[in-house]
Amino acid sequence: MRVNQPITRMGEPCNRPHFHLFDQAKIFGSATVCDGARLYDDAQLVGGVRLLDQSRVYGTARVRYGVTLRHEARVYDHAIIKGDQVELGESAQVYGYARVRDEALIAGNAQVYGFAEIEGLATICGDARVNGNAMVGGQAWVGGKARIQGKARIGGTARILGGTWTKGEITEGTWKGPGVRA
Repeated sequence: MRVNQPITRMGEPCNRPHFHLFDQAKIFGSATVCDGARLYDDAQLVGGVRLLDQSRVYGTARVRYGVTLRHEARVYDHAIIKGDQVELGESAQVYGYARVRDEALIAGNAQVYGFAEIEGLATICGDARVNGNAMVGGQAWVGGKARIQGKARIGGTARILGGTWTKGEITEGTWKGPGVRA
């Protein structure tokens, strides 16, 4: 495959087909790569992935099915993202051995790393960090400068905001402000 050759999904035109494909990176299926996006190292895109707006996938990261990365989002190391409507945007990062699936949204300057898992309709946004072996799922929302770490489990309709540091389990309700909820 030739660098800067437009790759479009199901024949749809890409307005700005400029992109970068390097090293042993691979694209399978109907992926769309354009708008200055970069795919390199041993990274893979599979299926209807959309890599747009200077987003990057590298390392041995795998992005599969209906995932959209936009606005300089990055997926790297050994991270795996898969699902029908997963979205990463606005400088969000997923790395390490992290997993994101289903219909999750990672936005803002949020970071998901370590062995963390995000699934369901969960949203991670703002400057939030989810790391360690933490899991966020259901319709949970983590935002602001919240830190979810260790073996924390966040689920249901929980909302974690601000400067919260969570190491325990929250399944319902809202927790705001500084401090640790175990």
